[in-house]
Amino acid sequence: MTKITILIPTRNRSCFLNRALMYYSQKKFKCNFIIGDSSTDLKEKNNTKKVCRLYKEDLDIKYVYYSQDIGFGDKLAEMCNLSNSTYTAIVGDDDFLIHQGLIECSKFLDENDDTVAVYGERIGLMVIDSPNKSKNWYASRQFRNKNIIGKDYIERINIIETPSWSQHLYSLYRTDVIKNSLNSIKNVDYSSSTEHLLYMSIALSGNWIKLDNLFALCSFETEVFKYRDRKSFPDYWGNYGGKIKQLSHVNFSKNLSITVENISELYSKKIDIDKENLKTELLKCFWFKNSIYLSERFISSGWSKSYFVLNKLFKLLLNYNIMIFLLNFIKTLFKKIFWVLMFNKSKDFGMYIKKQSNLIFILTTILHFSNLKYTLNNLENKNNLYHNDFMDAFKLWLKFPMGKKLDK
Repeated sequence: MTKITILIPTRNRSCFLNRALMYYSQKKFKCNFIIGDSSTDLKEKNNTKKVCRLYKEDLDIKYVYYSQDIGFGDKLAEMCNLSNSTYTAIVGDDDFLIHQGLIECSKFLDENDDTVAVYGERIGLMVIDSPNKSKNWYASRQFRNKNIIGKDYIERINIIETPSWSQHLYSLYRTDVIKNSLNSIKNVDYSSSTEHLLYMSIALSGNWIKLDNLFALCSFETEVFKYRDRKSFPDYWGNYGGKIKQLSHVNFSKNLSITVENISELYSKKIDIDKENLKTELLKCFWFKNSIYLSERFISSGWSKSYFVLNKLFKLLLNYNIMIFLLNFIKTLFKKIFWVLMFNKSKDFGMYIKKQSNLIFILTTILHFSNLKYTLNNLENKNNLYHNDFMDAFKLWLKFPMGKKLDK
């Protein structure tokens, strides 16, 4: 753990930061923490400083204040430039990195030189009803993730989807890789397109591996509880709007050109390809992925529902091996967790804010994640390897689901 620095960007959310640092303090994390604060409210700025001082004795914390109007990419880059550790992780102030999972990721990087970033399963928790009105006020979901592995950089960058939040920033990186990649997106708007290029920059350096472990517990926004500060990501979701609007924004071409130029300059001496050819490959990949995304969006909005359903079914058959799914399903039938979930009456399962039946939840979980190992019910089992680490974070989330303590 002493090889690791954890970056936590925050803004006007001292209550969430307090909840996160409470967990890291309880678990005695022996890594370095850099808290990057850009609060616009003086009271919140002072509260954030107080929170950092509160855990100073238990955690190695460095508090840094940044200008209120600093871009998110610039902020991450500046924070990462302060990291002198071998490895660096990024996590939101409203989420938790799991102690055991982080240690396993660090060991994996120690032993695999061709890997530049690593992570594990991420469990999402969401408020789906008022905690004071319902016993079944929360639900969980997993994040769909994939390995970014290839014999060369072209294979790797073509695995990354757009929008890229399925991959997410939450990983443990070799510090030089994430530092160089974040510096390549400085001074441009941090949009989903910029994030896509950031991830391509990371993948250019080597493999990005997903381990079979629990890496993070993440809060998830719903209609019942919306808490994200859109002004903290103005170019990602505040000013521009969705992906289509971002691609048509007046600054889009300039940002794309600058970022591709920076990445090509960074890697042209490291990869056996000249700068101009590297720029061409990056742009080909970028536009190929965005063309697929835009086609799907236009089909879903402009065609009949039956055509849309058939298109989704066709994609499902292309992307998933049905025989492997059936084999995984049969294996799971002989696991106790299958029957626990099948006849669970204590809560409805939620994917985003939609309620799902027990069987549909089981089928979709096996389809996307191959097993039920990281479902909430299984992690609550005391025999689970990650039970203690998970429960310490989960109990804090239940106590402070909205950042503040629940009223009894």
